[in-house]
Amino acid sequence: LHAPLFLCENGDIPSQNWFDKKFFAILGRDFGGHSTRAGEAMFYALLRLSESIIQALGQWSSKI
Repeated sequence: LHAPLFLCENGDIPSQNWFDKKFFAILGRDFGGHSTRAGEAMFYALLRLSESIIQALGQWSSKI
């Protein structure tokens, strides 16, 4: 099951534009959308998960 992490005020699944506006309003322009993905991978690496597990969790097909 792949449920959305965020929903709009009206219950719709947010667009990329909606998410970007919220993201940058909170964190500013020093971070980008991939900052969270990189942070997620780093978090899993610090937990000593294998590269293949990190790839699966992040849905990455490329090598880490």
